[in-house]
Amino acid sequence: MLEESYNENNKKIKWIPFAIFILIIVVSLGFLFFTPDENVRFTSEPTTGCIVMQDRGDYSNSINVVFLGTEYSDVDNFREDTYKFMESFLGVVPHDKYKDRFNFFRIEDFGEYGCEYDDAVVCNPKLVQREAIKCPGQDMNVVLVSRDKVNNFFKHLRSSAWLSMISLNSVDDPLVLAHEGAHILYDFADEYEYGGKITWDAPNCDSDLACPKFSVVEGSECHVGCVNSENSRPAFYDIMSNYWKSDRYEVYNEWYIENWILDNTKESVFGTSNEGDPKQSPEKVYVVSVSCEINGDCEIDDVQFSPILGYRTSSKSIDSSLKVEHGEYSVSIPQGAVLFKDYGPEGSMKVKKFSFSVAVPVDEKDNKIILVDNGKISDAVLLEGEDIQRTGYSKIIEIPKIS
Repeated sequence: MLEESYNENNKKIKWIPFAIFILIIVVSLGFLFFTPDENVRFTSEPTTGCIVMQDRGDYSNSINVVFLGTEYSDVDNFREDTYKFMESFLGVVPHDKYKDRFNFFRIEDFGEYGCEYDDAVVCNPKLVQREAIKCPGQDMNVVLVSRDKVNNFFKHLRSSAWLSMISLNSVDDPLVLAHEGAHILYDFADEYEYGGKITWDAPNCDSDLACPKFSVVEGSECHVGCVNSENSRPAFYDIMSNYWKSDRYEVYNEWYIENWILDNTKESVFGTSNEGDPKQSPEKVYVVSVSCEINGDCEIDDVQFSPILGYRTSSKSIDSSLKVEHGEYSVSIPQGAVLFKDYGPEGSMKVKKFSFSVAVPVDEKDNKIILVDNGKISDAVLLEGEDIQRTGYSKIIEIPKIS
């Protein structure tokens, strides 16, 4: 009996080295196939409340899109809508060629963004921006309004775009994001006639009815009517004139957009490292609210220390001489804001007064925030740094404007 037990135990012991050998092989193969390359930039959760949809890193050299939701009762519907609009946007020429230069995020904490529902849905960019700082870049913030709110069978509620924000009717054609996004990113005008005025240098309209602007690209067309009959457009139908009849920007606009993307972004290649910090981290930020009148007079309304770590506001899509400066940091504020209310009698209109928020990193060596226009200080606030560090809130002391 003892001999049988000994033989049985001896057989088990003989199996141990073999089992260890097999385990070593399995672990080694695991490391061989699954050990991450330290040079590859992997996606990560940017900060609490921000969900990654597509994150290729290098935020300062990418176009960053943030989806926010309102009026939703089901987060699954919101998620479904965000992917629907993202895939539509990235499927349009030339976006489809540069998908890796776009980052997409969403915020699943539904908020109240002061949205108004008249002939178009228009949300408050100041409130939207305050929430969007949870995600990197914020080159384009997209508020999706739930189908439960806007599904009107008797009247189509139009979408809108202004400043860096788009307010979307979620039951609109998915191509509406490519249309509105061109207003925000590329400064395009609408290519249909509604009798409005072009108050900026719209790249896709030519004030010369013979269209010399478009002739630089072979295959471009020339048709009278771009906002009004005094301007011409580069295609009879395209996304900027009617996204129900065309899913292309067409030749000239595609050429312009491609060059804009190449000028404002860099290729994101796994296995290489770009200069600087390819994965900007959330940091302590001030949220600065600025109000501007149509005559160009702007002032700082409010400064709040963010209770969460956030991302500085990108100024990639904003060409402005108006800037918020704090220590070594500077963020641009839009001027001459144009509200695009598509396919309506107003079309686009210059807003008489608007408020906008930006996030600027905290520079603990500097206790002031200034508003600079064309290099001159137009408004300023003084901060009590000790209060900020101790309580998380800033005490704002208004000081006289400097002429």
